[in-house]
Amino acid sequence: MNNKQEIINDFNKMKKMKLITCLLIDIIGKITFFIPGANLVWAPISGLLIFATFGGSKGVLAGFAGFTEEIFPGTDFLPTATAMWVYTFVIKKNNTLEDHIKSKLTEERLVKNYKDQQKRID
Repeated sequence: MNNKQEIINDFNKMKKMKLITCLLIDIIGKITFFIPGANLVWAPISGLLIFATFGGSKGVLAGFAGFTEEIFPGTDFLPTATAMWVYTFVIKKNNTLEDHIKSKLTEERLVKNYKDQQKRID
């Protein structure tokens, strides 16, 4: 990625994939409501998937919230994963995009530095 627009396009693609993942997590959670005992299996899986989707401290909190929502009876109506997506990409959208741009630019610099070092060794 060599320009800001490509990074923004990458961000938008990642954002859409996370939304699809969150919707699927929440839909499966709603389905498990109708299958006796399924929440006991789905709760830890849901928590791990939410954590993996968001990572960091936000992912830990959201994953715990997802686990809790799935394990306790009567709370399956809460779309925890999708709510976390809304918080991350709608409410905090400017910070999230800036963080993504910074991480991609840092990644590019690290790759360039690595390639420069390899050229010096050769």
